[in-house]
Amino acid sequence: HFHTYMIMGVVLFILGYLFYLFSSKENLGGGWLGKGGFWVFVVGAYGFLLMFYLGGMHSIPRRYNSYANVQLDSVSQTGAHLAYMAVFCIILVLIGLLIMYVALIKNLIQNKDQVQPK
Repeated sequence: HFHTYMIMGVVLFILGYLFYLFSSKENLGGGWLGKGGFWVFVVGAYGFLLMFYLGGMHSIPRRYNSYANVQLDSVSQTGAHLAYMAVFCIILVLIGLLIMYVALIKNLIQNKDQVQPK
């Protein structure tokens, strides 16, 4: 599925490369802040992807702006609940990304102070 490859493949590779570029050898993992942001991101991303898979398992139609027009009540209720849970998971993804960006900026500032020309 496209979203699986993009969010848990490409995005994580880009973030890993940025942490590699902007971290010192002693602090490659980004410290506790970077690791915490990573785990918040991972939980949110896998939760978001799980909503896609659960929707498919329950035959929820995709690309609807509202599930109110779906004739089967169980399908419309399940689709709405999964959509709300997906939004919550995306909020976790965004919080995790924000935390990781803060850790990256912190690493940049620390490395700038360490590499001063003499």
